[in-house]
Amino acid sequence: MDMPEQVAKLCQGLPPEKQEEVLDFVEFLVSRQAHTTWTVEKRQEAVARTMGCLSHTRTSSEAFAQRKQDEKSREERWWKP
Repeated sequence: MDMPEQVAKLCQGLPPEKQEEVLDFVEFLVSRQAHTTWTVEKRQEAVARTMGCLSHTRTSSEAFAQRKQDEKSREERWWKP
């Protein structure tokens, strides 16, 4: 008896709601397998594309530093005669 036959035979002994759970799980496994597997190269390409799209944006620390610098400049102009 091959694997699919074994699974089918075991499922036949389960109540209908458990058979539905088995079907849902098998469909989940099939859907996961259908997705493209990520290689190191594909991950690096995705990261490079993402970083390229965000290169003009500032990180929160860079934005904070710029706001702080602007604040200091305004204060210096206010206090200088």
